[in-house]
Amino acid sequence: MIFQSAISQEMELKILIRDSLNTSTFNIVEYEHFHLSENSLYVEIDSVIKKLNAIGFLNTHFKSIKKQDSIYTSYLILGMNSKTIKIYFDKNNINPNTFKNLSDDFSDDYFVINMIDVPNAMNSIVEQFEIDGKSFTEVSLKNIHQKNNELIAELNINSTKPRSIDKIIIKGYEKFPASFIKHNLNLKTETVFNTQKLKNASDAMQSIPFVSEIKSPEVLFTKDSTTIYLYLQKAKANRFDGLIGFASNEEGKLKFNGYLDLVLNNVLNKGEVISIQWKSNGDERVLFDLAFTAPYIFKSPITPSINFNIYKQDSTFLNIHTKIDLAYTLNQFSELAAKFESETSNDLISENTQNSIEEYKSAFFGASYTYRKPDPDKPFQNKFYFNVNALWGNRTLSENSEKANQQKYNLQAHYIWSINQKSNIFIQNTSGMLISDTLFSNELFRVGGATSIRGFDQESIFASAYSILNLEYRYHLAQRSYMYSITDFAYVQNDIINDNAQLFGFGVGYVFNTKSGAIDISYALGKQSDLPVDFQNSKFHIRLIQFF
Repeated sequence: MIFQSAISQEMELKILIRDSLNTSTFNIVEYEHFHLSENSLYVEIDSVIKKLNAIGFLNTHFKSIKKQDSIYTSYLILGMNSKTIKIYFDKNNINPNTFKNLSDDFSDDYFVINMIDVPNAMNSIVEQFEIDGKSFTEVSLKNIHQKNNELIAELNINSTKPRSIDKIIIKGYEKFPASFIKHNLNLKTETVFNTQKLKNASDAMQSIPFVSEIKSPEVLFTKDSTTIYLYLQKAKANRFDGLIGFASNEEGKLKFNGYLDLVLNNVLNKGEVISIQWKSNGDERVLFDLAFTAPYIFKSPITPSINFNIYKQDSTFLNIHTKIDLAYTLNQFSELAAKFESETSNDLISENTQNSIEEYKSAFFGASYTYRKPDPDKPFQNKFYFNVNALWGNRTLSENSEKANQQKYNLQAHYIWSINQKSNIFIQNTSGMLISDTLFSNELFRVGGATSIRGFDQESIFASAYSILNLEYRYHLAQRSYMYSITDFAYVQNDIINDNAQLFGFGVGYVFNTKSGAIDISYALGKQSDLPVDFQNSKFHIRLIQFF
């Protein structure tokens, strides 16, 4: 009975236009036809009149309404339509350049826009004041009238004083490093406040692995102050990453390869990073890497880092490589770094007959630029990443002190293209080039393996120049678990032997989450352009990632 009563009270609204010439224009205005009360019905008529005002029918008015049973027919007179409006303003209250993106017809005291664009224009003007810290500014039109068949109005601006950030309060993770608030989130006291800063800070939080948001930032306005509240919690950011590989050697015997990667992140609540890495390809090629980064030292935008690397190539040579970076934060997405690198290479064979190996010392100075854009849907993952390095230096041979000028360039970039909620494409390029009049094998780049071109042994390919393209189609079975295809292509060049090669890697993989990490399983085959696929040299990798 209650349901039937509700149906019987439903009223139908029909709106008709007395001016038949404007009927086609009125048909584009949508309105609600069915209502449960007369009050709702009259509110809808007022809403329609406002919509008509917005598209230039400023003289629209309600003529009459007729009721027949439950049908209400309203008659409107539209009047003359104005397609555009000239809006005058006081340049002492607003910069005329504000209207550059709103109108092609503007001067120092007026601008002309289409009537249908008025609401968006008003919002844009308010947003500009908001960017300048005047968060409660109100904008409207007044003295609207027609003159010589032209619609004219005045821009009324009720501006407020600029607001600055007086205090930033952390709720939850009170020990969150203050330097990250200033340089990573770009929130600073005594600077202009606007809501876009809060949104940018929330987005930047996605790229900080040791913290997560409990909820979005909030702001408290009082008469004399502006206080920002950040709701954060400390996240597990220490990582243990391991990979165990199985492959067959030329004799058909099983051999092991892989790596271990330990990262300690923010243990001291300063945002510091300590990483230890070990790699072995199963043929006595061993790498040990130790790195330390201290973000925003002395609360400045400068982040120093040092990297110490030892590489041993079976029993032929041993390289000791040191890198020192001083990175300057440009904004929450990019940084510029000054770089220094030195390397010492020792010949492990006292009577080495290989002319391609020499003992040397080298030193390089240079710079790098990094840009990263976090993926808002996938925490701690960059949707776009770009890094380029340029180094200049020289190499000195230990035997005869002969020097050679050298240049070294590196590029790494990737992008994740989302197709739909379940599918995306990952594409990455990694390239490097070493330029010198003379080169030796023990100073070349080393590529190949699960984090390079898949289907080949870890760091088994020596190159003076290379470019690797990794392409994956990813199909998500759960939020962070997905199957993926492997399609890799590499061009490698070795100027020592005047040779170049095209390499291909292809296969499949699967990543799935555990409660505190992830497991990446992949199977890949490698192929050189002039050789057939050798299934005995296929690579089956299990990569273990554990957060703690």
